[in-house]
Amino acid sequence: MAQKNFLVDLNLNLNQLLQALLENVDALPVENLANQAGRVIYLTRDKHIYKCDGVAWAKILEDNEAKVTLTKDSTGLVYTIKQGETTVGTINIPKDMVVADGSVVKGTFAQDGSFTENTAGKDVALKLIIANSNKPVYINVKDLANIYTGGATADITVDVSDTGEITATLSQTVKDQLAQIANKVDKENGKGLSTNDFTTAEKNKLASLRATSFFTSAKLTGNSGSVTLDGFDSGKSVIMQCTKAGEEIIISLIWDAAQKQINWAANTKFTVDDNVVITAIQY
Repeated sequence: MAQKNFLVDLNLNLNQLLQALLENVDALPVENLANQAGRVIYLTRDKHIYKCDGVAWAKILEDNEAKVTLTKDSTGLVYTIKQGETTVGTINIPKDMVVADGSVVKGTFAQDGSFTENTAGKDVALKLIIANSNKPVYINVKDLANIYTGGATADITVDVSDTGEITATLSQTVKDQLAQIANKVDKENGKGLSTNDFTTAEKNKLASLRATSFFTSAKLTGNSGSVTLDGFDSGKSVIMQCTKAGEEIIISLIWDAAQKQINWAANTKFTVDDNVVITAIQY
């Protein structure tokens, strides 16, 4: 009979194992794991307890160690990774999904995010069939765009082909509105809008004016006289104005085309200090 050494205290009366120590190892055994199922050891290298399930070793967490948990939200699409109570990351499955098929459907979204298809429903969803799952995923597009499955009043019509290609088509009304926006005239700073349009005829008339026709230095004295307009064309009309100290006054002004001069007469005798001036422009 082989010798057995008991290095711990045994109290068989109370069914207790006193002052026992787990088996200490500096490396996890890797051979014959199938025959070691249920074995518990203490790894001195990292000071943790491990148990064997017959396939691999698993660390037994202590109370003060934060466990890593993975939980999903109500939609089943976003997973949160926590270590203890601290969030260390998220997994957003829709970003990595492989879509096998899709369509636009109507129905009703519940508060928990679930969707029930119903042709009379007020909600619109993009229905996606995932390649590795038979359960469809519904994405609420009601708040993203005014999308309908069809109809003459739809601003945007969405069509899903047999190959899963989604095509959005703008209505003619929206196209016309976009065209109007593209042709708009931007407002310039310092300028306002006006209905007093400057016509082509007026533009051409302004272009025909001769800059040398302006006459602004003829001061009048006395009751009458004439002012010669050098450079004026005898075959064109003349616009004349008389001002006194900058304010327009009414006197007799006659354009003598043959003499290229303005004859004037007034009831009042003007002096140099009155600052009476004749201004003329030819068109």
